[in-house]
Amino acid sequence: MKFAVCIPILNGGKIYLELLKALDAQDVKPSDFIVIDSGSNDGSDEASKIHGARVFKIPSSQFNHGGTRSQALSYLSDDIEIVIYLTQDAIPASLDTFSKIVSRFVNTEIGACYGRQLPHKNATPAETFSRLYNYTNQSRRNELRKNENLNFSDTNFSNSFAAYRVSALRAVGGFSNQVILGEDVIANIELLQAGWVTEYVGEATVYHSHNYTVHQELKRYFDIGVFHSRNSIMFTPFGTPSGRGKEYALAEFRDMSQYGVLAQIHSVMRSGAKFLGYKLGLMEHRIPVFLKRHLSMHRRFWATRQNG
Repeated sequence: MKFAVCIPILNGGKIYLELLKALDAQDVKPSDFIVIDSGSNDGSDEASKIHGARVFKIPSSQFNHGGTRSQALSYLSDDIEIVIYLTQDAIPASLDTFSKIVSRFVNTEIGACYGRQLPHKNATPAETFSRLYNYTNQSRRNELRKNENLNFSDTNFSNSFAAYRVSALRAVGGFSNQVILGEDVIANIELLQAGWVTEYVGEATVYHSHNYTVHQELKRYFDIGVFHSRNSIMFTPFGTPSGRGKEYALAEFRDMSQYGVLAQIHSVMRSGAKFLGYKLGLMEHRIPVFLKRHLSMHRRFWATRQNG
């Protein structure tokens, strides 16, 4: 089964070099390796070529989470059956990371899979908890046509490490280029609605985590709120988050007790920032664009939106 690897990059740094080495060490090799570089000046583009990538350059102003990944999809030859998307900081955690996720597509019902994300070695206690809480070792299968009781969390998907059946992804039009983030979630929903099965594969692992500050958490959750607000109709079959955020905040607070009172105080601050950011995102239609640029982690999204 021929597969390709696609990675959008911008100044990947040392962690991207680790990723490239991990790709070389995989027990199965991609038939194609595509990198879309949006303006690196740290040598990431040249390093990619050394490791066998076809590098396509775009201006940084043209980068779009969905559009750029769809662009990569357009470069694949017709004999490529599976495409694996990675972010530049997601490092395969074992030699068989690729083979474990590609093997799932032997089942012809599978349209897409995403893998488990483990914390990087330098992850904070809170980020370590986040990865282990949200990405367990238990695989699961989602199928809308046979299970009308899927819930909001079943829409989760992550292009930090995901694989798609190329024919299925093309059939639903690739990735949306109109979203601030969540192009992977939209693709997952569209595949489910088209009758495909999607899976979370707990045994296929990468190292991927971010040590966000409280301010960054507010910005990130503002963008998530914007995404949910603007695409609310897509989520109708799956209900609402229904208290999952509160459950997570309480679980994190309890876990931080092992690190002391300051860690718990920081947990409360982080949870408060997430809640505020998300609520602001949901009501973004009332917020002027200039302010949304400051609230958002993805300021480029607002660059051409004068009226929201």
